[in-house]
Amino acid sequence: MKHVVFSDFDGTVTAKDTLNAMYDAFGPGDWPVFVKDLHDKGLRSRQIIQRMLATFDVTREQMVELLRTLPIREGFVEFRRFCRNNGYELTLMSEGIGLSVETVLHERGIDDLPYFGNVLVRGADGRWTTLNPHRHPDCADCGNCKSHHLIERKKRGEAVVYIGDGATDRCAAKVADVVFATGFLARYCEKRNIPFVSFETFQDVTREMSKEDFVRRLEAEAGRDFPRKTTLPRPDAPAVE
Repeated sequence: MKHVVFSDFDGTVTAKDTLNAMYDAFGPGDWPVFVKDLHDKGLRSRQIIQRMLATFDVTREQMVELLRTLPIREGFVEFRRFCRNNGYELTLMSEGIGLSVETVLHERGIDDLPYFGNVLVRGADGRWTTLNPHRHPDCADCGNCKSHHLIERKKRGEAVVYIGDGATDRCAAKVADVVFATGFLARYCEKRNIPFVSFETFQDVTREMSKEDFVRRLEAEAGRDFPRKTTLPRPDAPAVE
């Protein structure tokens, strides 16, 4: 059985969400209030990101300059090496923009990790926005449907690990075989009775995945026939046991 690891990027691989860092630097001064207002009006992740990017009066080069300064979570470089040495396929997920993934990793000499994310472009009006090549027609929330990527691998009979921290990781946590969660995602999993392993650094993740029985536990969970592992979930629906 093939073993696949999907990791969220913003706030998981990075120590701070890269979009939030850009909102701090380039967005309106009261951007959290602006975002809450958009959410209260019914807009969701994909639309809110596009609205926020449209407020930026900066060049692509200015964004890159900021992204180059952002730190990553402790232990990620070593975790990448662990996955490579132990036969785990590591892929990154982002509801943010591919420019963030490419820039942050390039600063650390990493250019061999595949990722799924949204594409930063200028719209016809000259404002920054995103293209969403990984949007799913049945998902109204996200530009990049993370759970769909996991489900496709599950359908191949593969065992899937997911690592995340935020709201856009909720659906992925419902279909993964083993979940590592921190921050918001950990609180969400706890509230929804979704089994997870808590972590603070990638050293914690490596330590758990290095245990002698980890592969056995992962494959046993992958073999269980849960509906939550083959259907696209809704982020606020109860977990299916």
